Amino acid sequence: MKKSILYILGMALALGATSCNSDDPSDATEKHVYVEGETPYLRANPAATNTIAHTFLAARIDEPLVISLKDYASSFHKNLNMTVDETLTALANGEVKFYTINTGRQRWNLDAPTFGASGWYYSTASMPVEAGENAVFSMELDSKAKTVTVHAVNDPAIGSMATLDFGFALDNGKDYDDYVRFMVSCSVTDPSTVIFDATIPAGAYNAYGINLKDYAEAIELCMGMPYADFVTAMDNEEIEVYLCDADGNWVVDADGNRPDYTSGWLGYWLDPDLNITYWNGDGYPANLMFLEYGGGGLYNLGNSGSSTPAGTQARVRFDIVANGDPATAVHFIINVTFG
Repeated sequence: MKKSILYILGMALALGATSCNSDDPSDATEKHVYVEGETPYLRANPAATNTIAHTFLAARIDEPLVISLKDYASSFHKNLNMTVDETLTALANGEVKFYTINTGRQRWNLDAPTFGASGWYYSTASMPVEAGENAVFSMELDSKAKTVTVHAVNDPAIGSMATLDFGFALDNGKDYDDYVRFMVSCSVTDPSTVIFDATIPAGAYNAYGINLKDYAEAIELCMGMPYADFVTAMDNEEIEVYLCDADGNWVVDADGNRPDYTSGWLGYWLDPDLNITYWNGDGYPANLMFLEYGGGGLYNLGNSGSSTPAGTQARVRFDIVANGDPATAVHFIINVTFG
């Protein structure tokens, strides 16, 4: 009997020792108090986490994402019991900290800024890094403007992605459990280029119609306007069409301006070398084809007046442009076959 009691007592002591020596703060009887320089665990709190998704367009890669902290005032009030102004004042006097978060390890990262006084560079591994070739995004806090600004850096490749994880935490001397967190998912994409095949039907002036609504998402992203507004602008000739050469550069006149349209509405007649020309009633070879807007979001690729020979192929490139700005354009590359 004594042996049984001693055995049970020994097991209890062993289990107690295991619990006390655990590295997991949730296993401890009393909450762990962090010392200076020790990286605190991140206490899970979905209510304190603000998620933002942002796409950097390759054509406008230099345009930053500017996060106004005032837009998240309720999050600061709920989780820090402070206004944004009070939080930034507390940050200045050391009562609040601004740090990145190691998402994978679920810990605060206390490393010093690598970008300016209050910012970091990030790699595609979503980790803070020094300035260099592996940095693809940067983030910096501007306390005066009450903003966090995110830039794409080093001309990141299409498809580059990273999540910038950072936050403001109340430094109460024992943990960082009271915080406001931002998880900003960034990616680089190029929806500005649309590539497809088109067959222009045989017969004088027959046309293949491009329904621009099929590319509404790219148009809205690149033009910065709803598709319906884009069609209205195009119908009112507030949108321009530029022919492009084989390298994708705009074809311009001697003064560097868009040439006058030569085919009806927002379009051009082209010769077999894809140069801009004028209508010729003899058709091919003086004319290969025409480009012309049909209204209501329909853009046409048309045959010559004599019907270009069946099987003839050409690669046509043109930009639909807002305000004459290359950064607000959708680039079309169309592999044309004549039926």
